[in-house]
Amino acid sequence: MLVDNVFADFDQQAEQLTGHDQTYLQLSPGAFQGRFLSAFLGDDVAIHMEFCNQSLEQEVGGSPDHISFGVVLSDRGPFIANGKPLSKEDVFVIPPSGSLHLVSPMSGAVMAIAIRRELFLCQPGLAPAVQDWVSGISGSPGFLHASRFADRLREDAIAAMEGVAQTGTSAPEAMIGQAVAASIASKLSLEWAGATADTGFGNTIAFDRFQNCRSWLRTGGELIDSSAELAQLVQGSKRSVEQAFSTSVSMGPLTYLRLLRLHDVKRKLTDPLIANLSIGDIAAEHGFWDWSRFSQHYRRHFGELPSTTRQYLADQSRQ
Repeated sequence: MLVDNVFADFDQQAEQLTGHDQTYLQLSPGAFQGRFLSAFLGDDVAIHMEFCNQSLEQEVGGSPDHISFGVVLSDRGPFIANGKPLSKEDVFVIPPSGSLHLVSPMSGAVMAIAIRRELFLCQPGLAPAVQDWVSGISGSPGFLHASRFADRLREDAIAAMEGVAQTGTSAPEAMIGQAVAASIASKLSLEWAGATADTGFGNTIAFDRFQNCRSWLRTGGELIDSSAELAQLVQGSKRSVEQAFSTSVSMGPLTYLRLLRLHDVKRKLTDPLIANLSIGDIAAEHGFWDWSRFSQHYRRHFGELPSTTRQYLADQSRQ
């Protein structure tokens, strides 16, 4: 089955990664436009392709029983995975219930092929060394620098989607899924000797610091007014904190904090459970006391006024 949808809301698009948990934070300013294309090849294999016009911070939680092989589809700019650059020659491997932090550039595109773990590990073409490596990945994603394998993933995904488009029953789709799993296992085994592999990204010090700072901003951001205050909370220097944010999301910690607050406001403006609250009350709850400045920040970042976002809620309630 093929599912192809376009979206004007990043939260709606984030919900499309079936079997995974995914959240977005829009990093670049402007109205969001995205597309999410999925092919479900029986019960064991699925292919997902994601396109968007804005730079995004994405947090992905892996399916509890699937391994996901991912590659980028565009050369628009650097992708950052768990604090490290990710090129078109790289493959990330998310283990069951694993997690990935991905920053995609504007007009970026990424793809993942999810395969049931038991199906992949029992493939006859899977070399013992590859089986051991894949089995050893847990928590953080694994990483492969293997250009020909990355190309094969993209080629197999396109071929599978074309095959599904030409079939009309579930049996051929499941057969295509089996063929994709076998192809990935055999190609990875063939390329294994020349690949650079790691059982985990081995987070950099800067990325770990960013994660720690982000936790403070999310739980106590209303009490933080400067990079120096944040540095004191995480027991680091102001310079190291600013460098961690610059490396991970290409902005300073206070700019990032403002984006967190703007996203919280946006989500509450479309929450039917608090439709009785005014826009001003919601904005003030998240530290925006000056209505004019709040409105300017909101419109600049999301490409619309907060009243337009709230109107969406009213339109939905009438449908």
